[in-house]
Amino acid sequence: MTMTTYESRTVPRERRPVQLLASTAPLPPRQLDREALGRRVRTLRLQAELSQEGLARVSGLNRATVSFVENGKLGINLDTLWLLCHALNVTPNELLGVEGAAP
Repeated sequence: MTMTTYESRTVPRERRPVQLLASTAPLPPRQLDREALGRRVRTLRLQAELSQEGLARVSGLNRATVSFVENGKLGINLDTLWLLCHALNVTPNELLGVEGAAP
C-alpha cells in the first residue's frame, strides 16, 4: 500500500480526501406546480362529494387553506400533504400527479 502525506500526517492512499467536482452547490428544489396541484385537489374533493368546508373538517385544515391550495396560491408542506391524502383517501403520488409510480 502506498502512503501519502497530508498536513504532516500519513494516511493510506485509498483514504485520502475526495476531490469535489465542478460545483458543490446543492441542486435547486424542484418546483411544484401549485395550480396543477390545486386542480387535482379540487377534482378529488368533488369526486368525494365534499365542499371546501367538508374537506377542511375531515382533514383538520382551515377552509381558507383548502381554498388557497385549490386556487394555486399556497404550496403545501408534508404535513398538509398527508392530511389531504388521508381526507381524500388517495396516495401522495395520486395527489401530486406522479405517473408510473409503484403502488
